[in-house]
Amino acid sequence: GNGTQKTANLLREEGLNIIHLPKTIDNDIYGTDVTFGFQSALEIATNAIDCIHTTAASHGRVFIVEIMGHKVGSLTLNAGVAGGADVILIPEIPYDINKVVEASVTRQASVLPFLQ
Repeated sequence: GNGTQKTANLLREEGLNIIHLPKTIDNDIYGTDVTFGFQSALEIATNAIDCIHTTAASHGRVFIVEIMGHKVGSLTLNAGVAGGADVILIPEIPYDINKVVEASVTRQASVLPFLQ
């Protein structure tokens, strides 16, 4: 991840020839389209969301899922979109907690008539 990249850069600054592979689930290394680790982390997170989404729908509940990510919401955003999340919060975009609550309440109200 970024710690390894920083260390590799320090070694490069000391004159060593360094080859560094962009490996992080955050997908946040400058100059790369997709880092090693991102795709497999995305598949696992999306699968988990799919399982939770099915349980939430069958029980008429709203679930909150937190996806790992350091300071970047790339994994969260992609997994949330792929998993059909109603609300996706990422660190790059400020949010109003009242709007999140409103969206959750609206989502809960829209599901209840189908379950009764």
